[in-house]
This record gives sequence, structure tokens and C-alpha cells, in this order.
Amino acid sequence: MGGYAGTTTLWGKLLINNSGTLATSSSINIGFNANQSGTVEVSGVGSTWNTTGNLYVGNSGTGRLDIKSGAVVSVTGASYVGGAGNGHGEVAITGGSWGMTGYLFIGGNSASSNASGLVTVTNGTLESQYMSIGNCANGSPGSSGTLIVNSGGVVNTTQEINLVSCQNNSLHNSRDR
Repeated sequence: MGGYAGTTTLWGKLLINNSGTLATSSSINIGFNANQSGTVEVSGVGSTWNTTGNLYVGNSGTGRLDIKSGAVVSVTGASYVGGAGNGHGEVAITGGSWGMTGYLFIGGNSASSNASGLVTVTNGTLESQYMSIGNCANGSPGSSGTLIVNSGGVVNTTQEINLVSCQNNSLHNSRDR
């Protein structure tokens, strides 16, 4: 979402709803470059998006993914929310499900990045192999990441959750507020 066009500001929007299905067989970028933004909404029971590549939400641009009301997003690969540069990514799971076979990086996939990422799970499910919230290099502020698990939210990992403590990275449940 959001093609390359130098310094031009680009945006794109994709809706998958009413039992719609989308299958993609390569990496997907929502807000890939600076000055680009993209939004994907997957909504409703029976609505699915399956991709067999990595998913980038706000790589160097701004990206948002909404998974709502029984919809399912499945990634065979890793997912990055706020990936690189000054990218900003947000994922909101509200009554839906997001699963991936690879790692989930919230707020940066590189220690030199100034990216930010936010994932919110409310009455839905998030599943990944491993999860990293934030990223930094020695002496650098790095990227910020936040995972919020609200009422009815479930987060499952088969390995660990790595909370990097070099900046404003946080893990909350709804009782923290």
C-alpha cells in the first residue's frame, strides 16, 4: 500500500469485509516509504486475509491495520509494526484474530530506527512465535513500542516477549490504566 514516488505524499486504503477473502503471496507494506500512508481494514465474520510473506505496517511511512468483528488475518512470516526510519504503525484487534508463524516486532526492526509501533487487543486474539517491543542500540534512544491488552484480549507466544528497556516501551493490560 502506498507506492514509491519520490517526495510525493501517497496514501492507499484496502477494505476486506462481508466474508471477503484476500490471499497474497509476497511481503506486504502498508505505509512503506516516508510521506506514504496506508490503511487496511478486515472486518466481519468470514472475512480473511492470508499472506505468505512478511507484513510491514508503517515501515518508514505511516500504516494502520484494523482487524474487527470476527475477521482473521494470517501471516506466514514475520510482522513489523513501525518498522524502520521514522515509521509509525498501529494495529487494532477488536473482536478479531491476528496470527503469524514468525516474529512480531512492535516499534522497530532495527536498532538505529526511530520508529514507533502500537498494538491494541480488545476482545480478540494475537498469536506469534516471538515478540519484541521496542529496539535500541547502545547509547541510542531507538524505537518505541507499546502493546495494550484490554478486556477480552488474548496474547499467545510460543517463545518469549522481549521488552526492550531503552526508551518508552510498554506492555499494559486494561487494569493498568
